Amino acid sequence: MKNKKVNIPPNVVAVGVPCKVKREITENDKTTYEMYTGEY
Repeated sequence: MKNKKVNIPPNVVAVGVPCKVKREITENDKTTYEMYTGEY
């Protein structure tokens, strides 16, 4: 199988092979996870 480049939209959670968008990252995600708050 030939490699195919796929653009992944910003602010989404994408998983798998082939990569598929699972869901959008919400404002609630940005306040819940340390990675986005700068506290890591």
